[in-house]
Amino acid sequence: MRDDALKDFLRQHNPWWRAAATGSDPTAWVASDRALSPRAAYDLGYRSAVLEDVAHAALGDGLYLLRGPRRVGKSVALKDLIAELCARSDVDPWQPIYLPADTLTAHDLRRAIALATDLTRAAGGAPRAWIIDEITAVDGWTAEIKVCVTTRALAGTQSSSLVRPRQVPHKLFEISGPAVPATHTTRFGSCCP
Repeated sequence: MRDDALKDFLRQHNPWWRAAATGSDPTAWVASDRALSPRAAYDLGYRSAVLEDVAHAALGDGLYLLRGPRRVGKSVALKDLIAELCARSDVDPWQPIYLPADTLTAHDLRRAIALATDLTRAAGGAPRAWIIDEITAVDGWTAEIKVCVTTRALAGTQSSSLVRPRQVPHKLFEISGPAVPATHTTRFGSCCP
């Protein structure tokens, strides 16, 4: 994918950046989001708590891998995480970066990370929350993430990942069905050789 197409792709999937640029509500995108808006018609108030600790913690270093069978709500959990981050007063709407990776090559992933870093430069040196959905669809994704983490180009990732750079204890969340998470502790090196 060309850089201009990748930039458009990133802007399309990160509507809270537009809100940040215009000074409007950074959570307004939830009402029109393809994954979240249909829930409004049948909403019983349930939200998976699988990423709740991530949503409420200070943004910092960590690798979080969210995995589970198809159609159990991983992408919705990621979008809920972004909505919670956008609602926080201590998080700039430029900090969450969502990247659906199911159509990307390893090269596209590397370029998208570099371009997103540039597009969100308004956040300055604040840590980014990289939310990368369906990252396991990218051949060689572990090597790309490892290079980005090593060079500090990547400060965070997710759905089959949520990354942030240093070697600190990380969490692996596995969803075996809707709302049945199991939490395991691991290290970045053991996930991404």
